[in-house]
Amino acid sequence: MSKLKHALAHTTCVTVLLVFGTGPAWSEQEPKKNQANPWDMSPTAAPFTTPDSSISVGVGYLDGQRQQLGTFDGQRSSHGSLLFDAKIIKRDEATGTWITTQGRNLGMDSNREVKVDLERQGEWGFRVDYNEIPRVTPYSVNSKTEGLGTTTQTIPKTTTSGDGATVQIRTDRERVSLNTFRALNSKIKFNLNFRNETKEGTRQWGRGGSNEFALEPVDWTIRQLEPTLSFTGDRLQLLGGYNGSWFRNENNLVDTILKGNNPATLTNHAYLTLPLNNEAHQIFLGGGYHFTPDTRGTFKISYSRALQNEHIPTTDITGLSIPNAPSSLQGRVDNTLLQLGL
Repeated sequence: MSKLKHALAHTTCVTVLLVFGTGPAWSEQEPKKNQANPWDMSPTAAPFTTPDSSISVGVGYLDGQRQQLGTFDGQRSSHGSLLFDAKIIKRDEATGTWITTQGRNLGMDSNREVKVDLERQGEWGFRVDYNEIPRVTPYSVNSKTEGLGTTTQTIPKTTTSGDGATVQIRTDRERVSLNTFRALNSKIKFNLNFRNETKEGTRQWGRGGSNEFALEPVDWTIRQLEPTLSFTGDRLQLLGGYNGSWFRNENNLVDTILKGNNPATLTNHAYLTLPLNNEAHQIFLGGGYHFTPDTRGTFKISYSRALQNEHIPTTDITGLSIPNAPSSLQGRVDNTLLQLGL
């Protein structure tokens, strides 16, 4: 605890920031009300209905160590940074089409965010989001294990504290999201959501022995898709669609061996399996109906299927698996849901 307090006590952040704005400025005086129509709030609402853009540029310097606080932003040690945020909003007065572009942490080397919106109010809309999400272990590791973070790792038989290489354990996620909608008429609306996320890096791992430290190699891709169609009537409301998810792992097996052991001997290897590819699919329909102003019925129907049919990698190693053992789990889980309410 004393070391942590000492580190935090010497952490200093110096920031110089310049802000440039465009659009209407806030008045220091209270907006005058329309005497003929005291309910006319247009002077007050003007700042919210008129496009207002801004750009901020600055320079920051972090002096000190912040391992714990930097876990989820990657800013852990002394360094300088460019601080750059932007928000650009435009509107086509003739069509009512809005274009919004936002950027956050654009000058950083991680944890950046970008968002672009294009929307015609009440008719259609389109959005693209990009996010970076780091996850840095707040401590460093000193290890003599060779090939850390790869699919082949050699474990030392003996080690002394501090005689290995210092490694940083972290993962980085990059997420791209696409959201769009289209109003087919005053009651029917179509939505489409899609997300693609990649995750790369290493996570702490091991073979179970005191000196058998290893790192799990992470190289994942996760995709999600959800198109929906909704109906909104005076009494009846419905929402139906599909939801699918796919998980892909570029690595499925890690081969570990103690340094100096004969690699030709099967028993000298310890094979560690990684999460296998899988996917899930669901179709659903739900909604409600107002029988009277005080009585409403609701329902939900869904059917989902989860699959895990990835090839089991250990079956490819001669002498490791039982002869004629299944080479795939052929896993499948089905769920059916029917829910009624009044």
